[in-house]
Amino acid sequence: MIPRHAKEPGETHAYDLGQVLQILDRLPLLEKSLVATAALAGLRQGELRGLEWTNYTGTELVIKRSIWMSVVNLPKTCASRDSVPVIPALAEILDEYRKSMGNPEVGAVFHSGDGLPICVDRVGRRVIRRELEAVRLPWYGWHAFRRGLASNLYEIGAQDKVVQRILRHSKPHVTRERYIKVFDRTVLEAVEKVQARFEELRQVKVDRQQLQLKFGDSDIAESSTGGGFRPSRPSGHHWPPDYRG
Repeated sequence: MIPRHAKEPGETHAYDLGQVLQILDRLPLLEKSLVATAALAGLRQGELRGLEWTNYTGTELVIKRSIWMSVVNLPKTCASRDSVPVIPALAEILDEYRKSMGNPEVGAVFHSGDGLPICVDRVGRRVIRRELEAVRLPWYGWHAFRRGLASNLYEIGAQDKVVQRILRHSKPHVTRERYIKVFDRTVLEAVEKVQARFEELRQVKVDRQQLQLKFGDSDIAESSTGGGFRPSRPSGHHWPPDYRG
């Protein structure tokens, strides 16, 4: 049971693609590669540290381990131990970074020169946050890039099951309830569509009313020229015997 006085969970955030591009444009190559992998492949913080060059094929990343602090583990769940596609934009950044590191075939992908996995959290606080402040963007942490991928995929029409597979969640409701965020512009576009549909239906109603009036006027015109108009007989009423209508 949840304690009665337990605090509500804090609001979570996600970076949209426009913000991701803005961030990537300002970062040095190492930090740029980290952010691109988090934002375009959806890797968790520990998975970024655990990523090795043998896990990268050029078209996909195979997630085999996660490193938290100094502890090396398997990824979070069985579903997490899977591959994720690498889009050309991410491959271009990773290939450039790999070339700058001397084209290594093995070892940790992200390290600061000593071969040991880099401290991703420190990079975020000391480098990326400072660059974001310069463009007045808040630093929401590494998971905001993972939520951003889910939200960006959903925004362009990807089905829940597809988003779940890319993020490697074991349950689809986790993706829907905890990761997919609706961006402000998406909300605005949605209500604008409602407005457009409302105006469309209102115009149909006006056109229908005008059509009814038009046909009503023609009926009246027909009756005035002897077009066979016969008044209706009220229920229970009998016409006189000499009525010839």
